[in-house]
Amino acid sequence: VLLVIQFALSILLISGAAGIRLQMRYVQNKDLGFEAERLLEISMNSSPDQESARQLVERFRNLALQDDRILAVSASMNSAREPWTRLMFDQEAGPPEGLFYNQVDPAYLRTMGVELVAGTGFHETDANPGDGILVNEAMVRHFGWKNPLEARIPGKEFSKPHRILGVVRDFHFSSLKNSLEPVLITHRKDYYRYLNVRLQPGRIAEALEAIESMWKGIDPEYPLDYVFIDQSFEKL
Repeated sequence: VLLVIQFALSILLISGAAGIRLQMRYVQNKDLGFEAERLLEISMNSSPDQESARQLVERFRNLALQDDRILAVSASMNSAREPWTRLMFDQEAGPPEGLFYNQVDPAYLRTMGVELVAGTGFHETDANPGDGILVNEAMVRHFGWKNPLEARIPGKEFSKPHRILGVVRDFHFSSLKNSLEPVLITHRKDYYRYLNVRLQPGRIAEALEAIESMWKGIDPEYPLDYVFIDQSFEKL
């Protein structure tokens, strides 16, 4: 009996270890839907108000894009590492719909490496973003849209006029334990909390030194607070 128990426990432990190894290999090689490597996320929590945040974004972008070690810069309301803000919309019938939401600038898709699968993105020169929005593939599936560029998000609380400009490929913005949910992306300039910076390959250390110097010139009272997105996902 003891031998049978020992062999059974051994088989369970070996099977469990093999399962964990396969799961970790899957997570490490999982396609996140965006390019996580060489992607830096900088917190702008030091900005006391929305106007200060907007000015910080513009000043940092103007400096950073003069450096050939930095490929792209964008700003967003939500982090790439945590669940986004979730908005609830009452429906004419049935339970409310919960949609994850982010405010970004026009350079967001290019900086993050998010693929546009239909329509167009936001324009860099668009000073007035208007009513254009982007949705992801999960939202198209969720509402069963045949032609999403002609669709409208249902809900009596979704009162503002809106046009779906484009559909982006599904991408993860939190732990892989969370399923892909419907996502709504708008282009607005009134609430940015994070800078997203795409670095040139092979020159990471040099780029970080340059960014540290830029930040000291822009916001010397607060230290640079950044993370590498790929490392954050490895921790998750």
